Amino acid sequence: AQILNKDLLKRLQVARNRGQGLVVFRSSSASLNSNRKLMAEVQLAVKQALAARGLNNIVTPTLYEQIVGRLAAEQDSFDWPRAFAKHKGIFPDVARPEQVLARLRAADMDERMDLIERVARVMDAEGFMLADDPAAIKTWLREVIAQHHIPWVVFFWDEFTDFFNQVPSLTGLQELLHLSAEAPFFLVLTTHQAPGIIQQRQSARSEDFKKLLDRVDQRPCNMEPLTAYRLLRNMLQVRAGQEQRWAQEQDQLWEQ
Repeated sequence: AQILNKDLLKRLQVARNRGQGLVVFRSSSASLNSNRKLMAEVQLAVKQALAARGLNNIVTPTLYEQIVGRLAAEQDSFDWPRAFAKHKGIFPDVARPEQVLARLRAADMDERMDLIERVARVMDAEGFMLADDPAAIKTWLREVIAQHHIPWVVFFWDEFTDFFNQVPSLTGLQELLHLSAEAPFFLVLTTHQAPGIIQQRQSARSEDFKKLLDRVDQRPCNMEPLTAYRLLRNMLQVRAGQEQRWAQEQDQLWEQ
């Protein structure tokens, strides 16, 4: 069966014939609750994929690098210690301003996204601009593609359902979808719920979500009942004393 429509399949084939591209993968969008976090995570994911290829020289800084640079600078118009003290309520879990920088450098992806969001809120309040809007991220992606002569980028994002439940605006995602029409950048989103089910929860922005769906190529991937049952069995809690019996019978039960 054909998985993609003919036009999209042709675009992918043409791009692939131009040479080795870049494949980016992300799993889960549970930490995303703003467009800013979406933009920052896209940048970090692309940069990690580039680093795995040995491509570390990126001219334009990412949002993460902008923030770390501002916090680490000894002489900068942005006085981070003063701003931290003024907005200490945004950092109830951090005692000193230098700890924010240390955690930004050492944190895993989810914590880094959270700190980026909080520092950016402080910078917004203090009147300092960041290149974090969707247009800036699109420009950054174009520059990365041009600088490293990358013929194509395919970005796979598994389990993207939470994004639609948590982010109040679809603007950032819509701009990334526009980029797919303007540059060799292919965004493949996987949701573990059908678009129709997600749309039912988008009452306040149902029209925006519908317009978004009109811009993408949707392909359902349904699970066979047996596969679903095998996954479900791992969620069942076995009663005390019945473990051995369950171990003996479970395969036979699911195969019936």
